[in-house]
Amino acid sequence: MGKWNRKALPAEADRLKADILAWRETRARVGPMPAPLWKRAVRLATVHGACSVAKAIGVDYCGLRGQMEALPAGTADPAFLEIPGAVMLAASAGVADDLAADWRPSETQVELFRTDGSQLRMRGPALDAAAIVAAFMGRR
Repeated sequence: MGKWNRKALPAEADRLKADILAWRETRARVGPMPAPLWKRAVRLATVHGACSVAKAIGVDYCGLRGQMEALPAGTADPAFLEIPGAVMLAASAGVADDLAADWRPSETQVELFRTDGSQLRMRGPALDAAAIVAAFMGRR
């Protein structure tokens, strides 16, 4: 059997672990972990997996999974948005028509999620991603 190829968790995991330890040392009585700490843990776990995050920050795996399942769908912050820089620069400078067609993507895929649960998934040729993001997020 081969080895698991695991990526290292970001520095945010170390900061969260330190914050959890500080909370544990300073709390007046035993009780549930504060919601802001759980929210940060859930945000990390949705990207890096509940098991590895639970081990790294020192919380119970089942408790973390329970927190993840308790959230309504689509409430996590967007984790990734990739827009080629040339497309964004051309769109903002108004020179998109002057650029050669060989560098333009043959297909653009946009996936957006808002904290209220709204989702948008679009796929098509040369979508204006900047305008789509602005319209969906209500920043026209």
